[in-house]
Amino acid sequence: MMNIIGQQNSRPTYIPRVSLEEASQLFTKLYDHKVDQVKTLVGYVDQNFYIKTSSRGDTEAAKEYVFKICPFIYENMKGLTDVSIKTMLYMNDCGIVCPAPVKTIKGEYIATEEVNCCRASPSSTSKKEERITQSACLVYTLTYLPGNTLEAACPKSVPLPWFKDLGQYLARIDKALMP
Repeated sequence: MMNIIGQQNSRPTYIPRVSLEEASQLFTKLYDHKVDQVKTLVGYVDQNFYIKTSSRGDTEAAKEYVFKICPFIYENMKGLTDVSIKTMLYMNDCGIVCPAPVKTIKGEYIATEEVNCCRASPSSTSKKEERITQSACLVYTLTYLPGNTLEAACPKSVPLPWFKDLGQYLARIDKALMP
């Protein structure tokens, strides 16, 4: 079976199928925060949730997060996720606005958890055909940055100065990531 980046995968691919309630419970278990609101966000093969936590009296305001549950779609998935997290941490240290990874109560950025999944099958599009099983997935959380996707934010005719601003911002990121 080929995975999304064209590598041969020796094990079957399972796609997370976690309910809003299960996501809320798992988030509380890993981060020790009471969840006030949870909703599904768009994902490719991973499952993403918007999480808003309760405030903790006068000590901590309510916070917003993106809670990610990622299947092991290729052998070095944890290593690739770790690189992504380290890149976001570095970019935040450089003053570049991007989501910041959040540590679990165990002090880790990435947890491995058994969650409800279904076997990935390109021919199966009906939810009735999915057979749910437990499978290990990577779980991590990022701070939530409000806004729109580029597709939603851009009207059909985008003013030229917008592209200049985008280019300058991407150049800052490129410069920060240069060795």
